[in-house]
Amino acid sequence: MKKAILFIATTIAIIVSQNAAAQYKIDTEDSKISLSDKDSEVMNITSNNGNDFSISIAGFEFTFGPDNKAESYAEGEKWDDFNKKMNEMDDIDDSDNSIIINGTVNGKKRTFRPGVGYELGFSMLDQVDYTAYTDAENGFLDLDHKKSIHMSFPLLATGTWFDKRGTIGFTSGIILTCDNYTFSKNIGLSANAAGVIHPYALNQQYKKTKLTTAALRVPVMLTLRLGDMRLTGGIYGETLINSHTKIKFPKEKAKLNNLNSLRYGFYARAAFSDGFYIYGEMSRTPLFKTDKGPEALPCSVGIGFNW
Repeated sequence: MKKAILFIATTIAIIVSQNAAAQYKIDTEDSKISLSDKDSEVMNITSNNGNDFSISIAGFEFTFGPDNKAESYAEGEKWDDFNKKMNEMDDIDDSDNSIIINGTVNGKKRTFRPGVGYELGFSMLDQVDYTAYTDAENGFLDLDHKKSIHMSFPLLATGTWFDKRGTIGFTSGIILTCDNYTFSKNIGLSANAAGVIHPYALNQQYKKTKLTTAALRVPVMLTLRLGDMRLTGGIYGETLINSHTKIKFPKEKAKLNNLNSLRYGFYARAAFSDGFYIYGEMSRTPLFKTDKGPEALPCSVGIGFNW
């Protein structure tokens, strides 16, 4: 469990740059790691008793560990016995690019796949630079994190293990990603004659004003399995297929064409059970085209489910 918490802290530290321009900070205690912006806590990970841990994100709390077997293990199977049994199983059929262990846990075969999954997390912007803007415009990309949601859906996935014990694996595929950057201020975005993005004040208080993007992504990742935990990391490239602003209510929608259409970034995740993981990612390509908007790096943290 200590290795898992250390991996989580390292992942978040990579994504959240520790410099003056970063909008997010990490607080660490003996049994808790939290990620927060200047206004509120975004998410936290807490070790409950050295064995169990919980993740709180967007008001939802998930608890994992040997006392929560329903999340990932056959009912009634002891944690230590399960790990021992998994490590002793060598007869593996990987003909379908997955691992089916020819042994049983309470009469059920166990399957491990290094593939991609469905993800839900927070859309964030890091290292935002307003150098080219006036003081009055400074901070117009500040986000309401509770409403800034990242989602991803695998359209095509492939993965294989390099060894029969399922220690090191490879993953790739095609993923549809959607990011909703909901602004904390009552503003809209528009481009001037030179194509530069500027904010404008809305004439009434709207329920939500946001920038939405959708992209097709191809990741290239390696997975390392350490007992009951799987660590995955790699790089991704993606192409933007849609970007627009939306205000509601009343609902108003407008396309925004000043964003970089080709992007790449880094990705990491830790899976603690057969199907559940937490992830972190950060783009190395700014959201806006050069000199068309503030320099800002998209990033995200959240949870995923891999079936």
